[in-house]
Amino acid sequence: MKAFALLFGAAIAAAPAAAQPSDSVRLIPGDAAVVHIDAGVVAADVQRGGARWTPLDLAAARHMAGQAPIDVPATTPQPLPNGQMPPPPPIAPGEIRMRLHDVAGQHTLLVIENGYDQALIFHARMTRGARSQATDVCLVVPNNRSFEHWPEPLDALELSQLVQVSWRPGDPVPCR
Repeated sequence: MKAFALLFGAAIAAAPAAAQPSDSVRLIPGDAAVVHIDAGVVAADVQRGGARWTPLDLAAARHMAGQAPIDVPATTPQPLPNGQMPPPPPIAPGEIRMRLHDVAGQHTLLVIENGYDQALIFHARMTRGARSQATDVCLVVPNNRSFEHWPEPLDALELSQLVQVSWRPGDPVPCR
């Protein structure tokens, strides 16, 4: 079960590697991926590379690892503590960047950066050992990043049905 999602304004430092056609993105801890959305649809090519920790990722992971896990799916993201996080790096425009991090073999952290002027919704399926199940994730607001956290190590996370939706400041940020 996922503990909670965190929302924060700020870009993946990892350079993308080889392109690979796909309608979903499967990440294992240590992976990074970049996708582009054309006319509201995810482009066929996914650029892959290694996930590099940013100072913001590290601070968010430390914060989340110290929180008590929740037993119910998240309905809204929880903000990171103001004034306690390093400055966020810029968001790369025109890209969705994602990194999946292993946190000390005990937690998993997904960072998604949305470099578009529309919000991003998606589905996620987590795998641990032989078990695979859907998990709750939150909308990623335009030109912003979201941190998704699971208080357990995951073997893989598959993101699918990445769709852009209209969103304006003041609109809800649902998790599903």
